[in-house]
Amino acid sequence: MLNDAKHAVLAQYPVTGDLTRLLQSRPLGLLPVVNKPLVQHWMEAFARAGLTHITLVLSDFPEQIRQFVGDGSRWGFDAVNFISLAAVADETELLSRCGTVLPEEATLFSMNGFPGEGAAVRPLNTLADFWSCNINSLTRVQHRYGVTEEIYVAPLAQCDTRCRLEGRVHIANSAQVNEQCSIRDSILGHGVEVGSATALEESVVLPNTMLSDNLHLRRMVVDGGLVYSVDTGECLEINDEHLVCPVAQVADISLGQRGLAGLLWLFTLPLQLPFYLKGAVSEIQLAGVHSRKSLTLNLLASANPSLSRLPWLKQAALGQLPLFGIRECSELPEWAADQANLTPGVISLADVSLPAMAGADEIAISNSFQMNSKGLVAGSKLFASWIGNLFASN
Repeated sequence: MLNDAKHAVLAQYPVTGDLTRLLQSRPLGLLPVVNKPLVQHWMEAFARAGLTHITLVLSDFPEQIRQFVGDGSRWGFDAVNFISLAAVADETELLSRCGTVLPEEATLFSMNGFPGEGAAVRPLNTLADFWSCNINSLTRVQHRYGVTEEIYVAPLAQCDTRCRLEGRVHIANSAQVNEQCSIRDSILGHGVEVGSATALEESVVLPNTMLSDNLHLRRMVVDGGLVYSVDTGECLEINDEHLVCPVAQVADISLGQRGLAGLLWLFTLPLQLPFYLKGAVSEIQLAGVHSRKSLTLNLLASANPSLSRLPWLKQAALGQLPLFGIRECSELPEWAADQANLTPGVISLADVSLPAMAGADEIAISNSFQMNSKGLVAGSKLFASWIGNLFASN
């Protein structure tokens, strides 16, 4: 179809699938596929087919597309025209509204797809479509950069010598991959930062996303605070109502923390029961980036944060949640998976005002608790203050 066209009309139609989650602040045409905007793939496909006249019909964020495409001279086009319209549902509506201004010999193409080899166009309406277009096109698009190897690292990207890149990998400029990372068959966009000992497999990370240490993401799409799992179809959009931290595995929490949490849960039951009897209990979801499963936690309706999180002691006793932490993380889109200084616990330093635990001291105390509770003595002031704070309001 491309080879038979004389004048191409590329129209953007409304996206009806869950791909809209990636289009809150960018048009469909600038959505990156293997680190190049979708509209650029179309322009290159038109240029390979020998087309010289292009018309783009745009709806969402038209100025961004105009600025990117320009006059089309970098692809060798003689003319590029733009038509801005409110959302056009389909080709029939487009022809009824613009048929008189479109060239008679024009061939219509939909931007809601990815141009493959020849006449093949892959649909692009869902997050699963987006992941598939990226992963399945990885090697082919890489070769257009003039790179023969399956691993491409842009000149301005930084990869630690101790990281491991395997399979088909594309890393854009300004991306940073830290030590002991493992990247296989994945795409990292511009400005992505990958923390130490993080593993990515068949995943697409969009620009300016920060991944912290010790993550293991397989077959995922990540865009800032949004993460989509290809295998489960689950899409989690992290915002200020979520805690950006993992649901800990049982092996991550020491027996010392779990035993102490169980004793505290029994000890504080008299404080919790009145709230349950009055129905003054709410639920929140703790989002897990390790297990990709969320953990439901109860909150007591109390202005005292130490008291409100007492039901969490049960999850801490089961090894699903750390007993000690430092604060809830709300700095998005950074993923605070295993960073102890951003890990919330039942007992949090945010609940206790201790000048001696400010700055580096509080991070050291939190780290010591994370490392199998070996810092119980160092954090005794925290624990004593938490107990006092708990009963002071009752």
